[in-house]
Amino acid sequence: MSYRTQSIDTSIEAEQFQLQLLQKAGPLRRFKQVRSLTATTRQLSWATLKRLRPQLSLLEAAVAFVELVYGNRLATQLRNYHLTSQYLHKVVAEETLMLSQDLLEALTPVVVVLEQLGVEYLIGGSVASSILGIPRATNDADLVADLHSEHIAPFILTLQADYYVSETALREALDRKSSFNLIHQPTMLKVDIFIPKNEPFDRSELARRVQSPLAEGNEGLVVNIASAEDMVLRKLAWYRAGGSVSEKQWLDVLGILKMQAGNLDLNYLQTWAMGLGVNDLLDQVLEEASLA
Repeated sequence: MSYRTQSIDTSIEAEQFQLQLLQKAGPLRRFKQVRSLTATTRQLSWATLKRLRPQLSLLEAAVAFVELVYGNRLATQLRNYHLTSQYLHKVVAEETLMLSQDLLEALTPVVVVLEQLGVEYLIGGSVASSILGIPRATNDADLVADLHSEHIAPFILTLQADYYVSETALREALDRKSSFNLIHQPTMLKVDIFIPKNEPFDRSELARRVQSPLAEGNEGLVVNIASAEDMVLRKLAWYRAGGSVSEKQWLDVLGILKMQAGNLDLNYLQTWAMGLGVNDLLDQVLEEASLA
């Protein structure tokens, strides 16, 4: 199998030139591109929803937007939450809803409270793969956070003014070592928090986290993200768990491998791929990235 480009309408030469530009740009510039792509696509979607459903109030449109992007279950939870919360009504009244579709705005308070509580965390998912590889728009941000019961009260207290957060869902995630959702209400962006399982790969992933800037200047935000190798392995595992049909996951992995070529610990990748049962997928994607 030969080298595979990220898009069928892109030549190998054009992609190699793009990769060189992205590598020179660095992680901060790549994250800026993620923010820009995400903002543009979400603003267009929001404008289309309002145009096609003009009868909806802004509050109703906000819940409808969440349903379209994230599904009925989360939209229902958000609707019920706002029956007792005045936050979104205040935002709607000030006509600021959805005007700022910024990943950084949604991520920063979560990262800050985790660091204040001394919680080990890392940013993964499409945000990390875009920083490490080729940027793309995303509808949410994924974090791994080693939260414990003593963190619940201060975590919720700090975030509840600006985020939808369910204490019940948080406690269930801790008990089951699963995940729970936050929704940043000014932007309607979802942040998924995954509680790490006490398994070797989860521990290795957290231990190997790396730092990356998300904002410029003396007060620029520096966060923990998954390493390139762990992001590749995690996404290959998600790809297999999802029936090996997600083109986005596969292209994210390809993008990381191409961007990080020469800096990857291939022995680590191959060892853990065997342990996670994705060694065949790793062999294939390495070949498509011309790294076999």
